[in-house]
This record gives sequence, C-alpha cells and structure tokens, in this order.
Amino acid sequence: MSIDWAKAEERPDKSLKVDGKALLDLRAKINDLEKQLADTKNTLSEKEQTLESTTQELEQTKSTLQETRERLQNEIEDLKTQFETSTAEIENLNTELSKTKEMYENTIEDYKSSLEEKESTIESLNSEISNLNNKLDEYNTQVGELEGKLNQLSELTQSSEEQIANIKSEKESLQAELETANETISSRDTELSKLNSEIEALNNSISSQETEKTNLNNKVEELTAMVAEKDEQLEQLQQQINQMEEQIGEKTSQLEEVEAELSEYKPPEIGSGGFAADERTTCPMCGAVGHDIKVVEDKSKVLSYVGHIPMYAKKNVCKKCGYEF
Repeated sequence: MSIDWAKAEERPDKSLKVDGKALLDLRAKINDLEKQLADTKNTLSEKEQTLESTTQELEQTKSTLQETRERLQNEIEDLKTQFETSTAEIENLNTELSKTKEMYENTIEDYKSSLEEKESTIESLNSEISNLNNKLDEYNTQVGELEGKLNQLSELTQSSEEQIANIKSEKESLQAELETANETISSRDTELSKLNSEIEALNNSISSQETEKTNLNNKVEELTAMVAEKDEQLEQLQQQINQMEEQIGEKTSQLEEVEAELSEYKPPEIGSGGFAADERTTCPMCGAVGHDIKVVEDKSKVLSYVGHIPMYAKKNVCKKCGYEF
C-alpha cells in the first residue's frame, strides 16, 4: 500500500503501515530527483566556470582592444599631425613656388623686354652700320674722285683722309657694341634656361608631395577600418556573454523548479509538540485545520516521470466543506 500522508497527519504519534514497494518507489523518485539536481548543479557549475573563463577572456580582449585602439588613435593622431605638417609644408612650398614663379616670370618678362630693346638697338645699329657702309662707299667714291684731283686738292685730300679714319673708327666702335649685345643676349638665354630648369624641379617636388599626401590619406582610411572591425568583434563577444547569462538564468530557474518539486515529496517534519503552528493548513472556505484537511494527488497535473511512473502534483481537500485548494 502507498503512504497515506493524510492519515499520518491526523495521527502522527501512531505507527503507519507502509508497503515496501511504495517506500522503494519513493526512494527511487527521491534519488532520481537528487541525481537530476546534482547533474543540474554540475552543469550550472560548468556554465559558471565557462562564463568566468569567457569573462576573463573578454576582459583580456577588451584590454587588448583598448590598447590597440589607443595605439591606433595615437598613430592616427601622429599621421594627422604629419599630414597637417606636410600640408602646411606643401602650402608653403606652393606659396614659395608661386612667388618664385611670379618673380621668374617677371624676370623673364624683363629679360624679354630688355632683349627686345637690345634687338631693337641691334637693328638700329645694323641700320646705322649699313648707312655708314653706304657712306663709306660714298666716301670711297669721293676718295677716288679726290685722288684724281690729288695734286690740286692736297689740302682737301688730307681732310678727307681724316674723315675716313674717323668713319673707320666709328665703324669699329659700332662692331664692338654689336658683339657686346650678342654676348648679353647669349647670357640672357643661359639664365632663362636655368630658370626653366628650376621651375621644372619645383613642379616635380610638388608632385611628390601630393603623392605622399595621397598615401597618408590611404593609411588613415585603413586604420579607421581596423578600429571599426575591432568594435564589431567586441560587440559579438558581448552578445555571446549575454546569451550565456540567459542560459545560466534558465538553468537556475530549472534548478529552483526541481528543488520545489523535491520539497513536495518530502514528508512533513514533526516537531516535539506535533506540527508547528505556521505549518498547519487551513481551509480558506470554512477555516478547518488539522485532520479536517487531507492531501491528495492532483491527477490533472503531471510534474515529471520517474521511469514510467508519473509524479503528480499535490492538492488539499477539506473534509468538512469539500473545497479543493
């Protein structure tokens, strides 16, 4: 026969006949529940250890990510500083180049103007030389005519020779000026070539600075992408921790349910003076207590199965009014 808990409550000081099979079944149920409780506790302990290990790994990862982030931020700041410095240097170089270019252009314009003036002077000198040559031819003609009249015009001949000497001297002076003008033009051409070379070198320097600027921008973009990737990994780890915490909460709830079920199958504890006052069940309808309340199995609520044996929930039934609670 099974254990009649209601009868035991009515007459706690009397012996109660119990079928050994019922006791064995009850012991088997309690052992199974205790085993389930122990397994659940072990699983919970393993989950807690896993959570602790994961938390430590997360802290280490956070620390590493923080250090990496700080290092990357420092590198980005350094790159920004270098970029700003390079930009300022490029701007200064551009300003200096503009000034130098403007100065050289002005100098070239001056040289061109001077060259045009020299060319104009040379043309005028050539014209004068041509005129002088014409005059020389005329003078030579006159000399020929005067030589025919040498005997008659000796005084005039002497004067003509002096004029010829003066003309030759003037011609030599004009030729010297022409050579000087040609040398000046050659030196101006050399200076112009040097200025063009300097302008080309400055253009090459600007091109290299722009290339370096592009490389710095690419490095900044790569570092920004790395920081975003690290933040995404950190968020994934946080999600895993949240999932583990939810699993631990579920296991804790299951453990509490198992402990509650186990407590229902334990026989009521008997004190020195019978049942304690706070453990006596009272009918909420008529107020009956003690032996007027019996505990029966609630066949409509199956808590679990031990093997093929169902474990039902318990309910109280008032013997006086028949109210179930």
